[in-house]
Amino acid sequence: MRRVVKILASLVACLYPVIVFLCLVVYHVPTRIFSLCLFAFAGAVFLASDRHSGMNGLRSLIFPLFLLAAGLCLLLLHSDLVLQLYPLLVSTMLFIVFSGSLAGGFSIVWRFATLGDRHLTFSANQAAVQRYCRQVTKVWIGFFVLNFTLSLITVVADNAGWWALYNGVLSYILMGILFGGEWMVRKMVNARWNKTILLSETQRDSRPDDMIVCYSGRWSDHKFLYWKDYVEDVAKVKAFVETSDKPRWILHSDDFWYFAVAFAALCQCHKIICLTANIAPGYLDELFDKDTAMLSDVETGRSTLIGKLLEAPVPADLGWNAIDARNTILYLYTSGSTGKPKAVKHTLYEMELDYDFVMSMWGKELQKRILVSSVNPHHIFGFLFAALRPVTICVPFRRERIVQPEELQSQTDSPVTFISTPAFLKRCIEDPDLAGGAGLKDPLVIVSGGALQPKDAAEAERVLGSWPIELYGSTETSGIAWRQSNKSLEWSPFFDVGFRKGADGCLILNSPFIENKRDFVTSDLVEIRPAGHFLLLGRKDSVVKIEEKRISLAEVEGRVMELGIAKDCSVVALSDRRQYLAAVVVLNERGHELLDPMSPAERLKYLRTALARWFEPIVIPRKWRFVAQIPQDSMGKKKRVEILELFK
Repeated sequence: MRRVVKILASLVACLYPVIVFLCLVVYHVPTRIFSLCLFAFAGAVFLASDRHSGMNGLRSLIFPLFLLAAGLCLLLLHSDLVLQLYPLLVSTMLFIVFSGSLAGGFSIVWRFATLGDRHLTFSANQAAVQRYCRQVTKVWIGFFVLNFTLSLITVVADNAGWWALYNGVLSYILMGILFGGEWMVRKMVNARWNKTILLSETQRDSRPDDMIVCYSGRWSDHKFLYWKDYVEDVAKVKAFVETSDKPRWILHSDDFWYFAVAFAALCQCHKIICLTANIAPGYLDELFDKDTAMLSDVETGRSTLIGKLLEAPVPADLGWNAIDARNTILYLYTSGSTGKPKAVKHTLYEMELDYDFVMSMWGKELQKRILVSSVNPHHIFGFLFAALRPVTICVPFRRERIVQPEELQSQTDSPVTFISTPAFLKRCIEDPDLAGGAGLKDPLVIVSGGALQPKDAAEAERVLGSWPIELYGSTETSGIAWRQSNKSLEWSPFFDVGFRKGADGCLILNSPFIENKRDFVTSDLVEIRPAGHFLLLGRKDSVVKIEEKRISLAEVEGRVMELGIAKDCSVVALSDRRQYLAAVVVLNERGHELLDPMSPAERLKYLRTALARWFEPIVIPRKWRFVAQIPQDSMGKKKRVEILELFK
């Protein structure tokens, strides 16, 4: 019943001038009877109001009190003048509320906006939206002044018809025009704020100067870097690069801000860009030649420090050179299976095509959240998400990489997209500091770098608050497919990615992200499923032949894990006088309790007996190494060369 009365009260408040005109002018209802109706309705509204809810309760009493006062004046004075004052009272009160909000920290239109979309508080355009909302608030204040003036004229004119026409019809039409006009302006402004602008299409003034690009520490620390800072820092690096005739530049920086500005500067200078996570002296020896220079955030003896360049004065010329995406060449370096640097060529155009698919799938969700990453920007996954993408879609990114799982507990004051790897998620699951959950707010978790077991994905949801979205791809292929294993174990391809199964069971790709590399043969064994999906069955190089018997290393690793004694395991094939398998194991607590008291011979006997349930003797590993951690790169991929070294 209370709800019905509230709805009626709202209707009466809106149609008040029309009701007064019909009752007193058209149907000539006696003023005393009309006053009694006002008393009754005021009482009903009063009883239905939230009188005990602080300031909101006081506001809800204004309308019934006015009705009571109007009814009393009408009863005593026999004049309907007091009824005509209601629109003036409403305009006055709204003028006071809107004007008062400008004196405070946040305009009332901003408060309404954040009620409708709480993500605005954490957006790159927060300052611009606040400024826009202040302007809209001022426009409404002007409308209330105009409405008060025109309403007062109709009262002074003492013409009930004019009063009812303006206050009951024309004022609402003006209000509707204002609402409609503001909606159209907001759409145009939103298009500029939220527009996707590829790096190759970016200009100096593509974004407002006060758009937030990057932050340090926690979001609530307000240590922001803005679009103006981005443009100026890019210009500083560009000014230095233009003084060099070196066509080829190695870029290395774990600082995402340094990386983003240096990458944009190199693109504008039309340089060949080499991305490598390994900057060991011996590794760099194989990359450097007379045509090579280096930008970095660490001193290598060959690098120019990006931080030093950003200490220079802002150049007078902040011009933004055009970037040719098709002819901007990137080399991403991997160690391959030999440990030697392996260059994989890409163009910026290919990267931006990959980006288009991700935006078509998760763009709206990405734009609602700031971005944190445990993946360095030198890897293709980290480069796309944590270095290139945030600038192009107005998503503020955290300057520092998440290195330890417990660091996530400092990112709980805003909605986040967390870019990570299966290996790092396993560390999060096992971290005792996160046993009760990381406390992330409305997170979106995206991982790449290997398949995530469904049980680990379920644990990640418990700890992080979101079932991870897995992306399948590689340095050579860029993005290929995606899945969320709580919905399906099958992989769904990115658009325009064609695939088929080769004669050897491996996946063969035709992808727009692999320019001039049609029929790209992967090393991933695959099962093609209906409706254009597929299952991954492991890697071809994980299948070895020993004494003419095909053995899946992944299967052996899985069986070792089933013994319940290991946190991680890697099985490799060795050869001296003959071929055999060897295993590297990270023991869990139960494994230590069981195996530590045993001698090496007893351990080997126990393991061979346990695995004999599944394998014949030739398949069971002959050599075992027990380590604290299996050698891995920053993406969590196991380093084969270093694993083999353990058995020398």
